[in-house]
This record gives sequence, structure tokens and C-alpha cells, in this order.
Amino acid sequence: MATPLIARELQASFRKALQDAKAMRHEYLTLEHLLLALSQEPKTEKILTACGASVKRLREQLETFLKDNGELLPEGVDAEPQQTFGIERVLQRAAIHALATDKRVIEGGDVLVAMFREEDRSRSSAISPRPRPSTSCSARR
Repeated sequence: MATPLIARELQASFRKALQDAKAMRHEYLTLEHLLLALSQEPKTEKILTACGASVKRLREQLETFLKDNGELLPEGVDAEPQQTFGIERVLQRAAIHALATDKRVIEGGDVLVAMFREEDRSRSSAISPRPRPSTSCSARR
């Protein structure tokens, strides 16, 4: 079975997350950066809404969390943010999810599924589901 491709929309969301982290002078690219960028992609926004999320509220919580908790680069240092192990795990899990469902392309929805399965206790409360969304969301991808 061939490795799935990454959808253009997901690539754009990842670039946006990286640009946002860099603009904030954050040392690390985190799941919160990625979720914020994904929430601005129309297909993923539709999935979040179908799962009962208030996308506007989610964005506000993520922006606040990132502003208050992002590790800043030292003064005078201009470097690309480094992606965290959480990002790597989620992207790997999204690829596995796509393969398991016979998809040829990894999309934002696959990344959302992987994020909500992330066991990392350091994730922000902004991405911890309250209440946990049903795995049978009615959104059509």
C-alpha cells in the first residue's frame, strides 16, 4: 500500500501554523498552532462545527493560550520554530488513520482525529475536548 499524500489544504494549514509561530517568535511549533491554522480551513471548520465545536470560541482560546504560553525565542535570535514531538506523533497517527481507512490523501479531518487521540498531558485545555466529541460526527469530508 502506497504512502498517502498530504492534501493541499493540509499543507497550507501547516505552512500557516509555521508562519504564525514564527510571527509570534515562538521557539516551537505546537499542536495548538496547528489546530488554530486548521480551524481556518473550510473543510476542517465544517468538521469541527459538525462535532459541536464553537469554532470562534476555539480560535479565541487557542490565540489566548499561544499568547500566554508560547516559549519565545531569545532576543536577537531569528530561527525557524522547531516542531514538537506532539506534532510528529499526530502527523504519523493521521497517516496511519488515512491508510487504515483506505484513503490516498491525508486531510485536516485525519489530523483532528489524531489530535483528539493524543495522550500528551501537556496539551492545552483549548484542545482537550469538553465534552468529548462523538466519533460519529455527521460532517462529510
